[in-house]
Amino acid sequence: MEKHEPPLAGGPGSIRDFALAVLEQLGAQITPGDAGTRVELDPAQLERLEGQPWWPAGPDADPSQRITLYLAFDPDSARADDRAELVTPGSCRLEQLVSLALREGRLGRAWVRMPGVRPRTYRPYLLFHFLLRCVGHQPRENLASVAVDLVSGYALPWPARPGPWRLAADGGGAPAESPRLSLGEAHQRAVDALARALAATERAWLAAARAWLERELDSLYAYVRAALAQDGETGVAAGPKTRLEELQTMARPHVRARAEAATLLYMPLVRRGPGDDALHNPVLHLPVAPAATGPTGPPEAGSP
Repeated sequence: MEKHEPPLAGGPGSIRDFALAVLEQLGAQITPGDAGTRVELDPAQLERLEGQPWWPAGPDADPSQRITLYLAFDPDSARADDRAELVTPGSCRLEQLVSLALREGRLGRAWVRMPGVRPRTYRPYLLFHFLLRCVGHQPRENLASVAVDLVSGYALPWPARPGPWRLAADGGGAPAESPRLSLGEAHQRAVDALARALAATERAWLAAARAWLERELDSLYAYVRAALAQDGETGVAAGPKTRLEELQTMARPHVRARAEAATLLYMPLVRRGPGDDALHNPVLHLPVAPAATGPTGPPEAGSP
């Protein structure tokens, strides 16, 4: 099969354009140079880019100082400056930029490219990024993403590590299918798929939260009954009443989900095998459902 080459380092739709657009949205100070690009970030911006806390070097370092990166987008530019990081497919820095774009929804749309894959067509998927908050005993927060096929309407959780692929500004000449779902319909499909996934993955957390609540209530009621039996109502201090009010607020442990961002991804579709016209999505490792039957209604304002 034909192997797609990565975009050139310069020109429309290039890796350089993508990287600088993401850094500009991040708020970085960007200074183009002859050999590479100088990028200045504050600690908070660097933490968002790298997805981890930034620790100043040395005990006397100023935690508010700006951090300077030198980025090069082709080997010649990288060799011209020994401070430069080469930003190319497979590089750590490019992976960070892609992850940042996906996390924060800065990437309006992109085509998914896979090495060695010649797509028959591209299909649009809307990737919703949800912030999940588990409310109850031992509350916690985490992120979850759901991909919605905008042609068939099928929705499924987005795998954390779907495999070797990268993003490009176009499909390399392969045709792309047109979306059939509106933005509102896609969001509802994503919410339904997320609810089904949470019903399975958070079942143990919900059972543990309910069991803990029952134990706390049993202990509290036992204390109140003992105090009433010994000293009557005067023996019941204000503490248990306050504790009961606290427990009542946690009487219904649940998960709250809020859509933080969405990314439009065009994923490649290929034939399953020689002579087989059925389509397969090599990114999600799934057969592709046909187009949704029946009218889906006109696209809503702002839909893809």
